[in-house]
Amino acid sequence: MKKYSSKEIKEFTSKPLFDKKIILHKDSSWPKISIITPSYNQAQFIEQTILSVLNQNYPNLEYIIIDGGSTDGSVEIIKKYEKYLTYWVSEKDNGQSQALNKGIERATGEFISWINSDDVFFNSTLRKFVNVFKKNRSCKLFFGNTIWIDKNDNIIRRRKGENYNKFFVKRNMFYAYGPSAFFHRDLIEKYGIIREDFHFMMDTELWLRFVSHGIEFNRLHFFCWGFRLHENAKMSGHNFKTSDYYKETHPSRIQKKKEREELLKLYNYPPKASLSVKFLYVLYKILTPRVFFAFIYNNPLKNKTIHISKNKLI
Repeated sequence: MKKYSSKEIKEFTSKPLFDKKIILHKDSSWPKISIITPSYNQAQFIEQTILSVLNQNYPNLEYIIIDGGSTDGSVEIIKKYEKYLTYWVSEKDNGQSQALNKGIERATGEFISWINSDDVFFNSTLRKFVNVFKKNRSCKLFFGNTIWIDKNDNIIRRRKGENYNKFFVKRNMFYAYGPSAFFHRDLIEKYGIIREDFHFMMDTELWLRFVSHGIEFNRLHFFCWGFRLHENAKMSGHNFKTSDYYKETHPSRIQKKKEREELLKLYNYPPKASLSVKFLYVLYKILTPRVFFAFIYNNPLKNKTIHISKNKLI
């Protein structure tokens, strides 16, 4: 599994590397993939995000950007690449979840994914995904692996998830990371769009909803996404002691708590498992070398916050 270095991430997302003809002239022999980027005032990072999508050089890409009315220069950056976008808009919305749903309504791809405007795709992610899909055509949900990066593209942590295991998945003992999935549009049509009353764990709720209806996932055993942690990030800002999000009284912390309580109520997530099931889960991880590393760092029986100061784990 290629791990990617900070240098490789910078090189892939710092300048246009895509073939304009490939992006503009769609090849229908490839499955159409819709990528949605919700954005609001992320001028510092959004160009890297856009380039990480276009530099995939994927022959049947539908790229949609939904901006919430940014005033920091994001719109000017988007306009630089509008020729290669299927659709984009900048208008006030009710947050990330609504922006994603607006993008999903526009999407016509067989598979849909999203990437936030401060995150990045890694080189060849879309083509690697399609290669896996071609070998598993009945599967409609794929989870990838992520690398946490800081605002300067330095690597903080690599996170790998486990394979599908029916016994543990029925008990919601599995990991799926934020926008690190490809899902078939049929799942949205059948099980509904993203919950707009969720503003932080809407992705987790969506994956749990799919799985609760018996949808089996396939694990992509390569790193797909760079998840950026920084002080101004809505989701990860609470990890930084210098960020306003770090305060226990911040509205975002209160909202996250409500969403966690709702997930526990609806899906028993994070799972409350018996000692015997916990033992089996540990044993499963130990006997599965490919995912043992994932267990060490991603044990869903734990629920702890990693505090970061000056972009370092403390």
